[in-house]
Amino acid sequence: RGHESNISSSQISPNERYVLTYTGANRDNGGVAEHLLRLWDTQRELAHSETQITPVVLPLAPDTDIALLAFSPDSRWVYVIDSQNTLHYFPTALDDLKEQACIAVGRNFSLSEWERFFTDVETKKTLDYRKTCANLPEHPSAVNP
Repeated sequence: RGHESNISSSQISPNERYVLTYTGANRDNGGVAEHLLRLWDTQRELAHSETQITPVVLPLAPDTDIALLAFSPDSRWVYVIDSQNTLHYFPTALDDLKEQACIAVGRNFSLSEWERFFTDVETKKTLDYRKTCANLPEHPSAVNP
């Protein structure tokens, strides 16, 4: 799924595999902006023969305004400087992102989170629950729903 607000900044990685997009400006209708940073991996989607590229949403605090977006020369890292001059950095490899998320959160998805994020909008079908952090136990709500 793409952005619902206009993209206010974008960057292509040096190896041309990744595209970074940010929405921070107000929506056309005057509504509140998304303030979302998304990483698009074009190679991963092509390798999996998917018809639609699905981005990874990189975590930023709500209402974070971005001053600068950049990739490392080897395209392995995304660097973001916000309007408060705080540096944020994220790995571009999905497995590295997943590992960092598991460390930061310290648990697997709850059943309600799983249903929220892993339900197809069109078919309303939810994927079968599975652990996303292999080294952590299933969330109690998923074990005893």
